[in-house]
Amino acid sequence: MTELVFLPFGYLLGSIPFGLILTRAAGLGDIRRIGSGNIGATNVLRTGNKALAAATLLLDALKGAVAVLLATRLSGGEAVFWAGTGAVLGHAFPVWLGFRGGKAVATAYGVLFAAAWPVGLCAGAVWLATAALFRFSSLAALASFALAPVFALILADLIVVKIALVIAVLVFVRHHTNIRRLIAGTEPRIGQHA
Repeated sequence: MTELVFLPFGYLLGSIPFGLILTRAAGLGDIRRIGSGNIGATNVLRTGNKALAAATLLLDALKGAVAVLLATRLSGGEAVFWAGTGAVLGHAFPVWLGFRGGKAVATAYGVLFAAAWPVGLCAGAVWLATAALFRFSSLAALASFALAPVFALILADLIVVKIALVIAVLVFVRHHTNIRRLIAGTEPRIGQHA
């Protein structure tokens, strides 16, 4: 099954730790020692550098999108599923950082937008609406990715449904501590320190 080669390809792209690279390049040290310790844009924002957080968000989304777009161009079909899955796994569990990565939210949005932009757009709209209403980034991500498979079922094909399901599981697994804090009422709101 030649499409399987796109899993390690996506993984290697997804495992590039842009949050860590950018914060070190900006002289802010190791992002893993700040806030939640994650390498993603939400934690980079806790440094107070909004431009750096935006750059991290964009680059993390782009690596997911590039993995899917290249798989689409080179092979299509199941290759898209494997590349997208690999990219999200790579961000969440990068080999370079002892398999301790980020929550994979931005990378997952990049994957969804590249695989089926209407699905990515709907999932992003859910994130924005939930974040605006409740001011919890984690809750917004959980709501968004819980609904992404439903959007994929309505707006895309079976491969995108499979990608959305895998992403939803991974995002929920990576947010297990956030879920506990949300239940306990101790989860920090957007703009608060972790």
